[in-house]
Amino acid sequence: MQQLINRSEIPPDYFTFVCPETGFRMQSLHKQELFSMIAAHYKSNNLILPVDWQAKVEDRICQGLPPGWCKFVDPNDTSIQVGCTTTKVKVIKGVESLVHLLWDVLLGKDIYVDQAEADSRAEICSKCQFNVPVDGCMGCSGMARFTALVAKVKGSRTSKWDTALQNCCKCGCRNEAIVHIKKDILITGQTDADMLQYPVWCWKRSSSVEEAKNNLSL
Repeated sequence: MQQLINRSEIPPDYFTFVCPETGFRMQSLHKQELFSMIAAHYKSNNLILPVDWQAKVEDRICQGLPPGWCKFVDPNDTSIQVGCTTTKVKVIKGVESLVHLLWDVLLGKDIYVDQAEADSRAEICSKCQFNVPVDGCMGCSGMARFTALVAKVKGSRTSKWDTALQNCCKCGCRNEAIVHIKKDILITGQTDADMLQYPVWCWKRSSSVEEAKNNLSL
């Protein structure tokens, strides 16, 4: 589920909600005012709001917003709400491990997912709190090397969310690269514990490696 990040700006299309039961469209400059409008609309139409309706409305609003407005949350697991950092050594090592996959490409193997799946993965990563910048400066030469390695891995492939993609502090991977790589390749060598480090909304997470291999698409 997604949650709005507290910001002073008003969303591009305001705070908007369409009642699924009646089709009535409500819009406001303020989130709390929208909630009041929704509650009044449901009451006047003798409709019952679910207990968690505000969270569901917020999630619906977030689905139509660009990067930077929302984040994923799991109300049932507060432990994963704690952020993390990643170092330049970790991200460079992660990208270098992906460069070795290019040998498979030369052998005629297809290591990449299609554009639709890459875009879906990228959107998830862009709204994840574990999508973070490198902790510390890489320096000009380090950044140039890093950029070149990323370009080698993904080639000319892009996603709709590239400008919002940074690094996954859970696996140390560069998100703009890994969103294009097939999941069975990415999880090679990972243990069940490795898989469980990812939050519930992550497309890389599964309860076990075997489950991950049986559910390779989003």
